[in-house]
Amino acid sequence: MHRIRLGVPWNFIPPDRRSRRFGKPTNIDASETVWLTLAGGTEVVRVEWNGEHLATFETPSFEVEVTRLLLPRNEIVVVARTWEGDVALEIRPAQ
Repeated sequence: MHRIRLGVPWNFIPPDRRSRRFGKPTNIDASETVWLTLAGGTEVVRVEWNGEHLATFETPSFEVEVTRLLLPRNEIVVVARTWEGDVALEIRPAQ
C-alpha cells in the first residue's frame, strides 16, 4: 500500500467548508485501487468529490474507494464545523 497525505494547502470557506485540490496519482496500474481515507473526525462530516456529494459519516474514521472517480485534476471538500483530521489517498492492491 502507498499513502499520499493531502496536507496543506487547504482553503477555508466560511463557515464550515475546507477544500483541497490535487492531481490524479500517476503510479496506479490496473491491479490497484485508490481509496480516500479520513481520520480524526469528532462530528458529522460531509464529503464532496469534484462538486458531487460523496458521503456523510459520523465515525472517527472513514474510507471509500474513489478509483473510478479520479480525474486529471480533483477537488475534495470536507464540510464540518470543526475538522482537524487526517485526509489521504491510499493506493491498495485490488481485491
